Amino acid sequence: MPVTRLADIPDTSAKAGILTKSNAASSGALAQLRAAWADQAVLTGAEQILPADRTHLEKPRVATTLTYDEYIAELADLLPDSRLHLSLCPQPWIGNPATARVIVLMLNPGLGPMDYYAEISSAKNEEYLAALHRNLLGHPSEYPFFFLDPQFIWHPGATYWHRRFDWMIGELAKHGMSVAASTKFIAREVCCMQLVPYHSANFRLGDAFVNSLKSTKLAKASARELAKEESRKIVVMRAQDLWSIPESDNVALAEDAHRRSAFLTRGSSHGDAILEHLQRLRRDS
Repeated sequence: MPVTRLADIPDTSAKAGILTKSNAASSGALAQLRAAWADQAVLTGAEQILPADRTHLEKPRVATTLTYDEYIAELADLLPDSRLHLSLCPQPWIGNPATARVIVLMLNPGLGPMDYYAEISSAKNEEYLAALHRNLLGHPSEYPFFFLDPQFIWHPGATYWHRRFDWMIGELAKHGMSVAASTKFIAREVCCMQLVPYHSANFRLGDAFVNSLKSTKLAKASARELAKEESRKIVVMRAQDLWSIPESDNVALAEDAHRRSAFLTRGSSHGDAILEHLQRLRRDS
């Protein structure tokens, strides 16, 4: 099957300039991470990966590439599935890691039927696909954290993140911002970075596998680089041992009770740390 790279996909969006080659600088860990995905990520009819990860992803029972119909057929078996699903667009981050001043570090994107339906079924949503590609390429967007974009409220990813951010949106709206403006503000200022960029329903792959991925190495180096910038607030939500970033004035570790479900709860030290940083950014803007 011919190989198509992300940066070579024709722009079918109504928004001009979304799908063009990355112009990221080659120096710096974050720039290298963004350039790797923008200029090297492979998209074919069955597989969407960073090429440097391929050797590790080809190991037995690690990953799968399914069509929409195959995925639906497998759902009927109700079997536990910890495989990485390479048919779906990777999400090494949600938001713009170069400009966001709150970075939430997670493990990997989840998986549900709507992911397959929205991305690769005959009814796939072209606007959603354009948002996924725009996110990888780092092109401007009204909602860099695209799951807060109202046009994607139908996606379970939007439900997931609204459950975590809606109380912060409400708090910001108490101090002179509308709910709509608060939502856009958080969508600009928050970025979620994933240690592993590939979707799975459950994640049971070991630490050695995670650390073998080139995409993971790039993500970890970028997170460590961002953690050195005092203007940013870093919240290590999942996989704290793997991210290996110590707590500091601008790095918060999620409380134990909230790690697995990644709750950014009101009253938790890490949730409140995000809100306080957002409020400070708002006052200073």
